[in-house]
Amino acid sequence: MDSDMVSLIKLKLEEQHLPCEWRLEWHKTFHTVEIVLLLEVVHPPDNTLWDKHGSTNYEDTFIFEDSILLYDRQNSKIRTDEYLASVPFDRKKGIQGGLVDTLVKNIRLTVNAANNELRDFLMDRGEPLFEMHWNEQNFLASLDTLKKIGRYDETYYRYPKY
Repeated sequence: MDSDMVSLIKLKLEEQHLPCEWRLEWHKTFHTVEIVLLLEVVHPPDNTLWDKHGSTNYEDTFIFEDSILLYDRQNSKIRTDEYLASVPFDRKKGIQGGLVDTLVKNIRLTVNAANNELRDFLMDRGEPLFEMHWNEQNFLASLDTLKKIGRYDETYYRYPKY
């Protein structure tokens, strides 16, 4: 496969058939790629929900959104703690295919877990707050496993040119 990293990420996300909507945002100026995950929420009419800013939701449905950021470790000036996960890459080399494979598979696991947790949250099972959780240890262990069994794609997919 001869493509840039944004095209590869898009292809891998499409292949996973994620149980949520998503969009891919390439921020050229900041040398970042953001994977935005969107969970549509239909909440029971007898519950009142607030967002992190304290705004009350009065709609029957709304979108819960979280993002994973891929960033150029040398040129991006971003706050990685504002994202579900953040993954550095080298803008000159690009990103390895094995890293993208593992990232996308772990996104699928994260969204599956989030959908279950969100369902429990909406059924008011005592949880005061809902947020998605990224399992960094699982992500790193998956990378290590792919490398050990020889299934890690070491090919670099370049950062796209403007």
